[in-house]
Amino acid sequence: VRTAKQLLEYDVAGIDLNLGCPAPVVCKKDAGGGLLRNPLKISQILAALRDACGDARFTVKTRIGYDSPAEFDSILRVFKQHAIDALTIHGRTVKERYQTPIHPEMIATAVLELDCPVIAGLMLGRGAIRNPWLFDQLRGTRHSQPSRRELLDYIETLYDETARTVRNFHPVKHVMKMKKYLRYIAQGIDEEFEKLIYRAREPEDFKKICHDFLDDRSPVPALPPEKSKLFCGFSELLP
Repeated sequence: VRTAKQLLEYDVAGIDLNLGCPAPVVCKKDAGGGLLRNPLKISQILAALRDACGDARFTVKTRIGYDSPAEFDSILRVFKQHAIDALTIHGRTVKERYQTPIHPEMIATAVLELDCPVIAGLMLGRGAIRNPWLFDQLRGTRHSQPSRRELLDYIETLYDETARTVRNFHPVKHVMKMKKYLRYIAQGIDEEFEKLIYRAREPEDFKKICHDFLDDRSPVPALPPEKSKLFCGFSELLP
């Protein structure tokens, strides 16, 4: 409530409560998606924030439950008790994280049950790290899959640009940082590439592995494997 009132002193579009974050460090504090385990507490927070926002816009982002989609009915009942201005739904549970197909029927139920606008959340964060051409593909301005060589150019640019922003650059630490990005990029391209790139420590090794496996014109797979932790479930949106 205190933070909402402070923000409303500025020209903000409104206040949005995030009930979607699945990060363990957040959930164990009963914040983000962790709050979905406690509908009564959600109700108390919604009432307090609605009052604090007054005539300003107050919206909520949510997942469809913590453990199971069966929890969504009770969560919806809580939302119906409070005059929220819009609800954005990430159609997975907290436990499903980003790894499964979504549950569109739950979003459809919310549309029928609630008086406010309901928005189906489409999360592009991890997809955009893996495939920065995704936005052009979704707009329909690019119809071909990027080649491995284009991906190599992207990784090299990412390496240089992220290094440029570091005040005290350390080569080995920067390789460790790049491997965090490669977790999103490498899956489904080549098993040997994925195995070797995660073991790289020196910049020379990192760059050589990338060149050895990516310096050709073959297309990059559109999506990571469905059983991977990065599967997005939106293949039907790609050309």
